[in-house]
Amino acid sequence: MTRLLGIDFGTRRLGFAVAESELGAARPLETFRRTGVDGRDLDRVRHHVQAWEVDEVVVGVPHLLDGTATDSTERAVQFAAWLQAALRPIPVTTADETLSSFEADQRMERDGIPPARRKMQRDGYAAAAFLDQLLADRRAAAATKEGTPR
Repeated sequence: MTRLLGIDFGTRRLGFAVAESELGAARPLETFRRTGVDGRDLDRVRHHVQAWEVDEVVVGVPHLLDGTATDSTERAVQFAAWLQAALRPIPVTTADETLSSFEADQRMERDGIPPARRKMQRDGYAAAAFLDQLLADRRAAAATKEGTPR
């Protein structure tokens, strides 16, 4: 079983979620306010990596609905590369996070999170949403490779 830490990267906040590959259901952990101090961001990431005994870190990379990259796309990719250098030997990968904030809003409504509390929880929920999608995609790819129907 592989434990993954999802990070929804933003210039103001980092959203964290954790998932186990066998269970398939990610859960939001927290939304962390960034201060612009890279060391503080790295300390928070390392905290979750150690606390959850993470095997892989996944950084969400945003795109426009048509798949076009944006400035935010490049910043997220650079953040992932920075983390990879800092967290070796733990692998840092990226995942498409398109529509993850929309999915986060739906999940928070379903979970009964009051609207006043949603802004500070959205990024953690978004990380959980793209982790769930990543795990579903990996399971589908494995099933196809094995010749097993989905």
